[in-house]
Amino acid sequence: MKTCTDCGVVKDEKEFRANHSFCKKCYQARYNTPEKQRATRLKAKYSMTIDEYDQMLESQNGRCAICRATEPGGSGSRFAVDHNHQTGYVRGLLCSNCNRGIGFLKDSPIILSSALSYLLENDRNSSSPSEEL
Repeated sequence: MKTCTDCGVVKDEKEFRANHSFCKKCYQARYNTPEKQRATRLKAKYSMTIDEYDQMLESQNGRCAICRATEPGGSGSRFAVDHNHQTGYVRGLLCSNCNRGIGFLKDSPIILSSALSYLLENDRNSSSPSEEL
C-alpha cells in the first residue's frame, strides 16, 4: 500500500505509475488534460504549437482561409489544420466543409481547376455567382 502525494488516498501499489509518488488517476488529471493532448497532437502531426495555431487563426481574422466562414463547422470546435500530405507543410486553417472538399478533390490543383471549369460552364441557371468571397 502507498499514499498518493496528490490526493492523499492510500492505494494499492498497482494504482501508481512506476517511480511516481502520485496515483495514476492524479497523473491523468495533472498531465493528460485536453489542452495538453491538443498541444501534443499539434506538435506531432504538424510540428506546430498552440501559439502558432492561434497566430495563424488571427492572421486569417478568425476565418476559414478559403470560404471566410467564422465557424469551423463539423464535429470539432476548431478549424482544421490544412497541410500538404506529402511534405507536411501547413497551408492554413480551414472550416470542415472546405477541408473535406479539397480532400475529396485529392488536394489537386488540376482537379480543383477542372471542377471550377465544370461549374462555370454548367451554371446556366444563375446570372451571377451566389456568393462573393
